[in-house]
Amino acid sequence: MRARLTDARFFWEEDQRSPLEARYEKLGGIVFHHRLGTVKERVERVGRLATRIADALALDAATEARVLRAARLAKCDLVTLMVGEFPELQGHMGRAYALAQGEPPEVADAIRDHYKPVGAQDDVAPDDVSACVALADRLDTLAGCFAVGLAPTGAADPFALRRACISALRTILDRGYASLRFSSLVEQALDGFEGKKLDLERDATVAKLSEFALERLRGLLASATSTQVADAVLEGSGLTALDNVVSALARARALQAVVDAREPWLDKARIVAKRLAGISREAQPQLHAPAEFEGTSKADDYAIQKLVHELDRMAVGLTTEAAMHSALMAMDEFATKLDRIFLETLVNDPADSFTRIRLETLAYGAESMRRIADFSKLG
Repeated sequence: MRARLTDARFFWEEDQRSPLEARYEKLGGIVFHHRLGTVKERVERVGRLATRIADALALDAATEARVLRAARLAKCDLVTLMVGEFPELQGHMGRAYALAQGEPPEVADAIRDHYKPVGAQDDVAPDDVSACVALADRLDTLAGCFAVGLAPTGAADPFALRRACISALRTILDRGYASLRFSSLVEQALDGFEGKKLDLERDATVAKLSEFALERLRGLLASATSTQVADAVLEGSGLTALDNVVSALARARALQAVVDAREPWLDKARIVAKRLAGISREAQPQLHAPAEFEGTSKADDYAIQKLVHELDRMAVGLTTEAAMHSALMAMDEFATKLDRIFLETLVNDPADSFTRIRLETLAYGAESMRRIADFSKLG
């Protein structure tokens, strides 16, 4: 132990002879991946992406400057003697050297914290500076690896892309970054690989990585609520859930509260959802105006139009747990009334000239209902 500590003191003193900034160029001698460039190239990409994330979060100029500085220095300790001998100290030594050399505390902390979360139970990066660098770091790895055909297959995941994706999603969720769209972040990350020979086209990479992220988000929502609730929220939203993962979690929590309370209308909502799903396979969704039902012999046609119009209004702006709760409480009346209509009215009447627009309106109602949740998944 004494010998190891003596070595560590020697490394500390020797490393201090050069500031972190002076080690930046040496990163060009470390290959990240033979098709994705060196660590220096990667750091340059991460810096550009981190500042774009800071812009999307509307951070002030001073904070954005610290983000760029932290991104530039984040990997410099990889070429120090200390980390060369004790690789488990990466980030920690970068922070220590940065503080000793007069870097702002937020920059120094970000050098250490941009690696967070390391494990499933670890906290995410605790502030905007480190979170921006952490997100950019993960997204650069994800976008680059997927673009050159290194997506995980089965149990093989040599670049730990599953963990990187979960870390990125957890950072967005835990930090409450509702303004960040995952697909947009991937597109911005891919901008950094211009000039590199990639296997997948840009749109194909975004689509494949988005599907991959959606499954990781499903797991995170299931952990916070339940598998059924996660499926109900994500099956209804599809890839659009990645446009605002913070609201997806809020919706899941609100729906879980309703499930836990055993609200009596849930059974009717499940039945209605299944009926509407069947109708939506037969008709093109369209919300018709009340005037288009003029002359119908079925009084319930006006009730259907009004119910679907109200449902469409309820399905808009579900970005908070409170908004989702309000929409779910309104589902009581909607499910009860529509269940009664299905029992008493032949909605698919081949002899009725209004059947087409009735089914199209109900198909639109199916879409609106799924934007709230796919209640059929709760059975």
